[in-house]
Order: sequence, then structure tokens, then C-alpha cells
Amino acid sequence: MHKMFLKEVKFKMARQIAKERKSKGLSQNVFSELIGVQREHIGKIETGRRNLTLDLLIKSCLILEIPVERVIKAEIFQKEQ
Repeated sequence: MHKMFLKEVKFKMARQIAKERKSKGLSQNVFSELIGVQREHIGKIETGRRNLTLDLLIKSCLILEIPVERVIKAEIFQKEQ
């Protein structure tokens, strides 16, 4: 798989988590405390400067009470359908 494609997928997943976080009314500060990382780390993930790890993806989805599939499928593969 092309490296730029993977980077784009990771970024879109992070943006979807940010969208879900905001829809729940959670600030980056509160959200970062809930998942156990610094706020700066969340900011970097949401802006594509850091990768979203599998651990953080799962923790984020548990806290946001959303299925992991929603984040993975969001905008990423819909273009192919």
C-alpha cells in the first residue's frame, strides 16, 4: 500500500475521533484525561502530526461509546463504493 494512502487513512480516522469527541461535548483536556495522555498528544493526533495507535483508537471508542467500525469506515473507504 502506498505510504501517503496510509497516512491519509490514519489522519481521517483521527479526524473522525475528533468529530465524535466534539459531538459529545468533550474538550481535548477532558478527553485526554479520560484516555490517559497529555492534551498536546491528542492535539497532535487530531492534526495528523502523530499517529493514532490501536490502543488509543480502542480507548477512544470505549470512552466515546462508539463502535471502532464507525471510525474505521468513516469517509475512508466510502469513496471506493
